[in-house]
Amino acid sequence: MKEANSQLARELANTTGGMFRLQRELERRETQRMGPGQPGDLLLLWRQASELKGHVAQVRVATERALADMQAKAAWTARRLHAACRSLDSNLRLAASSPTTTLEQQRRDQVRETLQLQGRWDAEKAELQARLSEQTLLVDKLTQQNGSRERTVDSRRTDGQRPESQRDRDGGRLATDTLRDEVGSLQRVLASITE
Repeated sequence: MKEANSQLARELANTTGGMFRLQRELERRETQRMGPGQPGDLLLLWRQASELKGHVAQVRVATERALADMQAKAAWTARRLHAACRSLDSNLRLAASSPTTTLEQQRRDQVRETLQLQGRWDAEKAELQARLSEQTLLVDKLTQQNGSRERTVDSRRTDGQRPESQRDRDGGRLATDTLRDEVGSLQRVLASITE
């Protein structure tokens, strides 16, 4: 819009300058040729000046019309922008005070809390799996020891030797049973966590 205004202003200035230059030229020639045989030149120069005046008037009218159109468009755009800004401001205020904003914040808090709980559960699950593996290895070891004791007892029986005390055998079985129960309990806890 500024470019169009400046271009129209330049054209108007050039045309006005040309008109004044022609008027001066006309006046100068008129003063030089005031003789009786030169009214034709004067008439030609007068017509050119009149045409130039008409052209300048047309350019001025066109320029004023274009400027008025641009001002109207600028005012319309300004009103639209103002209305859009007010609408945006109103919407932002409404959104800030809206209960959905509170609900969204609550949802974000719940998601954050859920992620924290999931992290804790994952850590507990890893710990329980480690304990389960440890207990399983211990059960296997005790089962092997118990098996070797039973083989020793069986071999002594067959050899006619007196077996080790009954209490040692019962103590080994009791420890194995206790460990098996604990491993089973840990497996149930782990299964409930993974669900």
